[in-house]
Amino acid sequence: MALSVVALVVGASGWALGWSSLLTVKQISVVGLAVDSPLHSDQVIQLSGIKIGEPMARISGSRVKRALAAIPRVGSVSLVRKWPHKILLLIKERAPIAVISIGNQFSLIDSESKMYATVAVMPPDLPVISVTGNFRIGLKTAMSVLVYLPDDIKRRVVRLDSSGTDGLELSLRGGAKVIWGSSEDLAVKSKVLLTLLGGAGAGHVNVFDVSAPYAPTTS
Repeated sequence: MALSVVALVVGASGWALGWSSLLTVKQISVVGLAVDSPLHSDQVIQLSGIKIGEPMARISGSRVKRALAAIPRVGSVSLVRKWPHKILLLIKERAPIAVISIGNQFSLIDSESKMYATVAVMPPDLPVISVTGNFRIGLKTAMSVLVYLPDDIKRRVVRLDSSGTDGLELSLRGGAKVIWGSSEDLAVKSKVLLTLLGGAGAGHVNVFDVSAPYAPTTS
């Protein structure tokens, strides 16, 4: 008798969670979109596939995440159930750290080297990457260096010209250039360049060459 009662209670609870109208979605909210984001809450909700009236327990978090991850600007997604009737979609948008000029437009690139959006107006304060030769290799070299650079250097970089695994040059605000070379010895090169930039007369230097970091030169 006791087992029958337990089974009945469990069955009723499962039905209430999965099928009853007592625990269905009545509100869907999107959190995390930037104020100036081209994404809109209604768009995100529609693409999530979640419907008002759908049983809360039957919503597949993995399905929703896959659907929203297909939006290029979306970096990560979390789904939170606020029982009994509310769904929160927590969105983290990708943040650009550089751009690539493509014709009259600019492709935004995040720290994972993903080109995720194209805009007509160059965003302010982002360095431009130019690649000659093998695009994949050149971009990988430029991004591996840019992501690693200390903020004191990164904020000065306005352009990265990459011609392959060992042909990277940086253009700094004020017009000076840095011959960086390969993406090896990042820590040493960064430390050497910071020292050179902080040295006496650095403002009159046109070229900082740290491609051979244990024998740097300036001119």
